[in-house]
Amino acid sequence: VPYVVYRGEFLKADRNGIRGLLFDSDRVEFNLSLSASQPVSSKRNDARDGMPDLKPSIEFGPSLDLTLWRSGDRRTRFDLRLPVRAAFSIESNPRSLGWIASPRINLDIEDVAGLTGWNLGVLAGPIYATRRQHEYFYSVAPQFATAERPAYRAPGGYSGTQILAAVSKRFPSYWVGGFARYDT
Repeated sequence: VPYVVYRGEFLKADRNGIRGLLFDSDRVEFNLSLSASQPVSSKRNDARDGMPDLKPSIEFGPSLDLTLWRSGDRRTRFDLRLPVRAAFSIESNPRSLGWIASPRINLDIEDVAGLTGWNLGVLAGPIYATRRQHEYFYSVAPQFATAERPAYRAPGGYSGTQILAAVSKRFPSYWVGGFARYDT
């Protein structure tokens, strides 16, 4: 995904996100957290067959990021990230889909295993959401219930856990990277 690099006195944008410099600290950052989901066609998804399609959604909100530990050479760091995002459907009449909070621990290692320029990142944590968020994705209204899919009204609360590992390397003219993500 392409991104813009901007280094103004107050506003900064780079591969780590968009942020405004509210105070100068190398241990605490206040960032903007963004996420999105793709549309889901119920005709192509056996679990949702006969139900309304899911529109794409966008989530945005603040994230307080705390550096808990950093190595002396600054090549390894351990962070706690605390994003809270409001979600909205992307359609002609957007609607609020509730709130999501996903506290995460994050480990970043530069020059991993002595390989110059290769970086490793590992991120893990639970996801929590409001009832409105869960209803949009997980509820089954009585009129859409089947023998294999009973009616269900999703409550708010714990959504699951996400674990992500990524490796990357920057070259003078391009960037190479890959990741694996596990969601429960």
